[in-house]
Amino acid sequence: MYLVDNLGIGGRLNYVELHHNLGTLDPSGTLHAYRLAVPASRALAGEMGFVVAHTSGAIAGIAGESEQGQPWITVLQFWQAQDAGAAAAALHRALERVGGFEVVARVEVSVAEVRDYYDEAIVELLDDPDAAEAISSAANLADVTYALHGLAVEITGYPIALAAQYQALGCAFPNVDHLCQGDVHSDVMTAWVEQRLPEMLRK
Repeated sequence: MYLVDNLGIGGRLNYVELHHNLGTLDPSGTLHAYRLAVPASRALAGEMGFVVAHTSGAIAGIAGESEQGQPWITVLQFWQAQDAGAAAAALHRALERVGGFEVVARVEVSVAEVRDYYDEAIVELLDDPDAAEAISSAANLADVTYALHGLAVEITGYPIALAAQYQALGCAFPNVDHLCQGDVHSDVMTAWVEQRLPEMLRK
């Protein structure tokens, strides 16, 4: 998983929040992802919502606990290339408001690198370069919001390659009887919240 491997996220996933009303994002921009250590005394859901709401350019928030019980929050920001220097300042202002948080890991990646990650995952899943290329071309990875949200959704355990494969269908579980949300990411998050995701992935 991209964020797990690059930010050292681990343990139990508790919350995921996606911002959908972002408009059209310029693919020349940059994704900034931060893992924050959170004092154990703080309410994780409320703190994550506050930080994400007060961080300019935030597109998603993820929160959980390490295997040692240490709470963490991950914030994903997207900034246009010319504004990249403002990303850290925006997060710093938000952290000043809440106090007590520490940035323990950070990664910066271009949209092109995110798309490469999808492509590699699709090839690995299908073991068929031609089929993988067809899926990669059909998947709406030109939609920057969709591509970046996929990194957050992947944390639930849903394979990012399947998200690309089923994106055109608008359904994350085409072979499972369920109340479809009409969107892969919404389908996955609904199943995760209902604690049905592992069971639905096995079918």
